[in-house]
Amino acid sequence: MKWTLHRAQTTFESHRALWDDLNRRSSDSVLLESRFVATLLRYFGNEKIYLAVHGDPARPALALVEQRRFGAWQTFQPSQSPLGMIVVADSDNAAALMRSLIRSLPGFVLECTILQQDPFVSSFASAQESGTVEVQKYIETARVTIQGTFQEYWKSRGREVVENVTKKLRRLERDGIRLELQVVRDPGAIEAAIREYGRLESTGWKGKAGTAVEGDNEQGQFYRDLLLAYSQDGHGAVYQLQFNGRTVASKLTIDRNGMIVFLKTAYDEEFKNLSPGYLLQYEMLKSIFEGGVYQSVEFYGRVLVGWTDRWSSEMRSMFHVTFYRQPWVRLALNALKAVASRLPQ
Repeated sequence: MKWTLHRAQTTFESHRALWDDLNRRSSDSVLLESRFVATLLRYFGNEKIYLAVHGDPARPALALVEQRRFGAWQTFQPSQSPLGMIVVADSDNAAALMRSLIRSLPGFVLECTILQQDPFVSSFASAQESGTVEVQKYIETARVTIQGTFQEYWKSRGREVVENVTKKLRRLERDGIRLELQVVRDPGAIEAAIREYGRLESTGWKGKAGTAVEGDNEQGQFYRDLLLAYSQDGHGAVYQLQFNGRTVASKLTIDRNGMIVFLKTAYDEEFKNLSPGYLLQYEMLKSIFEGGVYQSVEFYGRVLVGWTDRWSSEMRSMFHVTFYRQPWVRLALNALKAVASRLPQ
C-alpha cells in the first residue's frame, strides 16, 4: 500500500488518535504526542507541509514532511522540536516504508531525510549505511538517570560545579537571601509563568536580538499553549527559582512515563554573579531525585562543554538518516558536494 498525502494544517486534527496510537506502539515519546505536534503545526506550520499516511493496517505509519529543495524532502523540523516528526509502528520495516514514501511524494524525488533521531526511541535506530541509506551524526545530547540518592549523584559530579554551587549557596545565606524553588503546574497560573519566563529571557542576548520568548509574541504563545496542553493532566510545569520571592531563573518542562524533558531555561542577567541558572539546575535535580516520580531527565540539546557535562556523564549521539531513490543518486550528490566544497567562497 502506498502513502497518501494531505495538507497537514487542515487534516492533522483528524489523525491525532492514530498518531498517538502509533507513538505509544513505537517510541512512546512525550515529544511526539499529538498535542506537541499539533501546537507546532499551529504556530510554525504552513501550507507546504504534508501529513503522509501509510494506511496499511499491518504497517501503519504517519509523518510530517516538507520539500527542502528540488528532489529533496525531509521531516518537518521547527527549531522548537527536538525530534523529527514521524511515528512508525513496525521499526523492522522502517527502511521499506521510506522507500515507499519516496515513490509516493510528488515530483521526481531523489532523497528523503528523517531528521533529529534519538537512538533511545527512534524506529530508525538500527538503520545501516548502504548505497541508498546515509546515517549522519547530528549532535551529542545528555540525560541524567535517577538512581540512588541525590547525595550520591552530587558526589559524582566534578569539583568545579560542586564548589561553584556551594559557594553561591553560602553567599546567599550570608547576604540574607532566601532561596526557594516553585513549581507551577496549575493551568490557571501557566500564562503568568510564561510571561515571567519571557521577562527573564528578555534581559539577556535573546532580548537584544529580538528572539526572546514573550507573552504576546509567537514564541511566547507557542510555549503558553504547549504548557497549558500538558498541564491539563499534570504533565507540564514551569520551575521557578526565587530570591526573597523574586523569580530569577525559570525552566519550562514536560514529562511522561517517568521522564522529564527540559525544554528551555532563562535567568535574570541582573543576578548573573549569583549563578541563578546553576542554582536552578541544582535545586531542580535535587527535587527530582527526592520526589521519587521520575526515572530520567532529558536535556535534548547540544552538549555544552562547561555546562551539560557538569551535570551529566550520560551522552549519546542523535542522528539524521537519509534515504536515496537509487545508489547512483547518493554517489552523484556526494560528488557534487565535494566539488562545491572546493570552490572559492
